[in-house]
Amino acid sequence: MSVSSNHQSSGSENSSKEFKISAEASDISSELTDRIKTKIRENGSPINFETFMQMALYEAQLGYYQNNLHKFGEKGDFITAPEMGSLFAGCIADSIVDGLKSDDRLKNMDAGSILEIGAGSGRLAVDLIRALKHQNSLPDQYFILEPSATLQSQQKQLVEKELIEKEYDEFLNKVEWLAELPTDFEGVIIANEVIDAIPCQIIKKTEQGWFYQGVDLVDDELCTCLTGKVELDDLPIQLTENNDSEDYILGYQAEIRKQTSGWLLSLSKCLAKGHILLIDYGYPASELYHPQRIEGSLTCFINHHQHSDYLKAIGLQDITAHVDFTNIAVKASQHGLIIEGFTTQAGFLLENGIIEKAEALLNSNEEQTLDVDRYKISQQIQKLMMPGQMGEVLKVMSMSTEERTDDLSVKNTEMSLKGFSIQDHLHRL
Repeated sequence: MSVSSNHQSSGSENSSKEFKISAEASDISSELTDRIKTKIRENGSPINFETFMQMALYEAQLGYYQNNLHKFGEKGDFITAPEMGSLFAGCIADSIVDGLKSDDRLKNMDAGSILEIGAGSGRLAVDLIRALKHQNSLPDQYFILEPSATLQSQQKQLVEKELIEKEYDEFLNKVEWLAELPTDFEGVIIANEVIDAIPCQIIKKTEQGWFYQGVDLVDDELCTCLTGKVELDDLPIQLTENNDSEDYILGYQAEIRKQTSGWLLSLSKCLAKGHILLIDYGYPASELYHPQRIEGSLTCFINHHQHSDYLKAIGLQDITAHVDFTNIAVKASQHGLIIEGFTTQAGFLLENGIIEKAEALLNSNEEQTLDVDRYKISQQIQKLMMPGQMGEVLKVMSMSTEERTDDLSVKNTEMSLKGFSIQDHLHRL
């Protein structure tokens, strides 16, 4: 039962007037919206936002990451770092090249494997394989865990096309798509912009305390509402009464992501030896749940348009919320993972030679295209590095399964991944 009648209706028919939507896309959105309405009717009460987000993004064949509509790049809805060029992948290659080798492998230089979770268009996989090949450090295998059949197909086409064109086709049989996490994995696990797409809950402060936000039906239209009260144990410590909760005004909204604990547990069970590299939008808890961040971080992307109305264009837009990296660190350590490093994307890329790599790219090009290439590479670096772009809001965290006795706040420099020394932000967690 809803505890509030303060609904904000947003009919699906309005989306086609504000965004360019094809007939195929409109049909997908309509069918998915009908399924969500049916779910609410069957439930006999509002569904929580986590359920809504799960369906909007991952409902079979209809959800945003499950349907066959284009998502990435200039012709899609948003651009991720790998889509901008090869510099990002080159820096990751530099970071992980030593981490692919365990202590007993250093003598013969055999490499471990790479497992990429949620590979997007497949661009990172292609460019990372190229960069590691250039360093004579190709992994034993390159695994991709991708739950979307549509994205799997797109990734396979890109990987096959580009590896063959670049004469890396001998590595094709070492690229494998998985249906589930492997066991006893040794190597490096990479998750670039994965956690922010894990369904979350929206919570809101009222006169009666903190409540979950959900989705309901009024006059057969989807609308927002409040549902159950948030248990004290589920609240971030910043929002509890013991931590100056009066600083948070009525109507203050935030997101919490309960599923990350189980996700991290599955990674810890998967990884026998090696490292996990997480790259995502987010902040430490003290900054994510700052009293001035009154509307939370939930964001939708469609046709490179950013907004917060998740009831529009359902199934046709990405829905994302920033990551609480303090919570990630706490849950990871509870599951036996060691936090090795935490920094900004700018700091990570700088330490892994992005400027030097850019110069090398320019020097390798023909003179007549130098000005054009210099502009493109300059734009790429600005977007990846500048505080107003990706440089500060994207964070990078490294974890390890290796046993050690020192405090978690002290990095193990012997086998840690490279990229966390120039800007060491572990103290912020």
